Amino acid sequence: MQIKARRCFVPPSPSRWVAQVYLTCDNMIAVEFRHGQHVKKVLPYGPGAYRGTGGYPSVCCLYPGTQGELAETLYKLAEAWSYGGEWVHAFLYKKFSYVRVAPPDVCGGCSTSCSLRLDPANPTDGQTVTITCTITNTDGSPTKGDAPEGTVTISVDGNAICTQTLPEDEPDSKNYQTVACGWSATCVGGNTHTIEAVYTPSAPDFAPTRCSASVTVNDCKCCPNGEPATLHATISNIQSSGSEPCLGFGGTYPLNYSSGQGVWIYTGSLLEITLQCGTSVNPTWVIGVSCLAEGVVTGRASGGPQSQNCDPFQVVYTGLSLGPCNCCPDGGTFDVTVTL
Repeated sequence: MQIKARRCFVPPSPSRWVAQVYLTCDNMIAVEFRHGQHVKKVLPYGPGAYRGTGGYPSVCCLYPGTQGELAETLYKLAEAWSYGGEWVHAFLYKKFSYVRVAPPDVCGGCSTSCSLRLDPANPTDGQTVTITCTITNTDGSPTKGDAPEGTVTISVDGNAICTQTLPEDEPDSKNYQTVACGWSATCVGGNTHTIEAVYTPSAPDFAPTRCSASVTVNDCKCCPNGEPATLHATISNIQSSGSEPCLGFGGTYPLNYSSGQGVWIYTGSLLEITLQCGTSVNPTWVIGVSCLAEGVVTGRASGGPQSQNCDPFQVVYTGLSLGPCNCCPDGGTFDVTVTL
């Protein structure tokens, strides 16, 4: 049997009897011993009474009885102990039984897995969803293996919504830890979203991992399959109500969804355009076009559509009325068509 180690080191010791000490991914102590070394007594008593030279790594012994918090404590003692051989005699020799094992190929990088849970699993538009991520040390015992340490970043459709630090499990009681954050389910960008979690270890003991899940949001308002995150409003057919012509504010403007305001919005030096999905039983798209002078609204036109369609997306407004303002000194009317 070959062990996997999350930590290992060569004890600082004049004696070469102990080649390496390991703390396994399953929280046990293992020691690799040397064979064929020559030992000479250099002091009447220890520590450091014997000095060894030569030899080569030979037998690796695993001590299952050390599993759990004890193994971590013994490993810390080994790191601080003056001589590796004396540490073995003080804490392992004739105190714990052992089994012969093959030493690890590498140290660190214990295998991890990632899982996601959503509550509720089938949210409706606007409902708060708790996203819980569990990171597990799959090489560790469910009750005594060390839990992974580090951070987890959770994202929705590639946009990070939180980065959480995995809590410490002291004393060790399980091989996993969880973090959670909230997300407001939305139909913007479509009603199907990808949730992803990325685990970044804080120490080389564990390997990074990631996982993802898909969620479909129900009861989308204006479009059954969700609304696009970016739309485009084209203003045309501008007509002045008097002799003074309207300014040239015709053209196509991008509308980007603002989650904080709950609207699609464009803001420029001359115009601000907002588009909002209504809240009625059969909601319609309500548009507002404001004329601006140095950021101050001088006139506004708003209303509902003459027609709206989700597939392909198109909302048409005709004859929106604008009172006298800096855009149209005598007031006027115009049309707007919103598309992808």
